[in-house]
Amino acid sequence: MDPYIICIAEIFLQQTTARKVSDFIGVFTAKFPDWDALAKATPTQIEGAIFPLGIYQRRTKTIHSLANAVVKLSGFPRIRRGLEKLPGIGQYIANVLLVVLQHKRMPFLDINMSRILERFFGPREMADIRYDPYLQVLARKIVNARDALSANWMILDFAALVCTTRRTRCSDCPLSERCREAQKTIPKLSL
Repeated sequence: MDPYIICIAEIFLQQTTARKVSDFIGVFTAKFPDWDALAKATPTQIEGAIFPLGIYQRRTKTIHSLANAVVKLSGFPRIRRGLEKLPGIGQYIANVLLVVLQHKRMPFLDINMSRILERFFGPREMADIRYDPYLQVLARKIVNARDALSANWMILDFAALVCTTRRTRCSDCPLSERCREAQKTIPKLSL
């Protein structure tokens, strides 16, 4: 897969549904097929192209800065330190790139994965999940599989379908018998 498409899609996925981004990414990459085209575009052109996704001013600034940085480097970095120096590329997107492009065993630790881990295993130690040692170690253990990409996707799908933010479906969850949060929310059956 192309790091360009991964980065742009991940930036678009921030506060936008996967379905909407999936429907939109092809239109965007047809207009701006690579880093060079994106770097040469004006912010106004980019804003106009991503307006349907919302949050277009912030996203425009991020992807335009990112494109200019990649073009200036004459290539896309392949190591974590280089990735995280790029504008808009934090721990999460760096992990996605390392998993997809290099098959590393890294977690896609976002608020959704964090929610599942905290409900099942217990609360985090720090407010910011990026720096929480408990969540970082736990997330790495959970996705330490031959196919870390599938493991990450399964967790994120589970968060979207079962262990949701508001209306959890604990009674439908195959993990509920061992889950700390489910034990609090599922009424005990009296015999």
